Amino acid sequence: MKHRRGIDLIPDRLATSTAEISVARFAPDGDYRSVRFDMIPDWWVLGAICRACRSYGGVDRYEIQRKHGRTALLSVVGEKLKCTGCDVRGQSMFILYGKWER
Repeated sequence: MKHRRGIDLIPDRLATSTAEISVARFAPDGDYRSVRFDMIPDWWVLGAICRACRSYGGVDRYEIQRKHGRTALLSVVGEKLKCTGCDVRGQSMFILYGKWER
C-alpha cells in the first residue's frame, strides 16, 4: 500500500523472508532471531504477521515492552503472540509496519 506522498505503509509482498529482512536490518549480524525491542527506533511501527494464515496487523509495542522488557528478543515474544485471524499461537513474527509521522 502506498501513501499518497510515496511512503510505503505496508510492504507490497508480505513473504516471511521479506518480513524477516525488514526487522533484521536492525540486528548487528543481520539475523531476525537476535533483534531486541531496544534496537528498533521508536519511530518505527511494529506489526505482526501470522505464518499460518498470512493475516497481519499492528501491535502495541509499548504494552509488549512493558510486559516483557525492552531487552526481550522479538523472535521469543513473537512466538507468544496469538493470531486474531486463525486463533493459532506460536506462528506469529514481527514485521516493520511503517513509520510514525514527523
